[in-house]
Amino acid sequence: MTVEIKGQEIQNRYDKILAEVQREVQDAHTQTNRRQNLIRQIEKSFGSKLLVYVAKINYPIDYNDIHLVGSMLESVGETENIDLLIQSGGGVGTVAEKIVEMVRAYCKKRFRVIVPNLAKSAATIVALGSDKIIMGVTSELGPIDAQVQIIQGGVQQFI
Repeated sequence: MTVEIKGQEIQNRYDKILAEVQREVQDAHTQTNRRQNLIRQIEKSFGSKLLVYVAKINYPIDYNDIHLVGSMLESVGETENIDLLIQSGGGVGTVAEKIVEMVRAYCKKRFRVIVPNLAKSAATIVALGSDKIIMGVTSELGPIDAQVQIIQGGVQQFI
């Protein structure tokens, strides 16, 4: 059996899809505003500048983050206190050390790390390089384990 779709049906489907896309964009905008308000509240409550670093699981802390963190620090400028909210499954240890050095160069007094969920491996190094670590009951630091990247069967693996 063949189903014939008329012009008006196509337009109705298009309109529904467009409305859904517009809702998604609005939701993202609302979430961004909510997140910015939370950052301002945290800064006011703690008397510090808050930097937020959230790494995706497949994109660990790496050399590209030196520029990213540097840009965040330049936008904040030299300040008394810096809080770094970090969420990461790990990454390159030497980059973690560099991030700590960079933050300390901009921070006159206190450098704190906030771990809402997890800061594993290289992110643990960042946390340990701070003056204070703030964690909740579900927060985790992880082992600092050296790993080597290999390609086996065309698949990237760490051993």
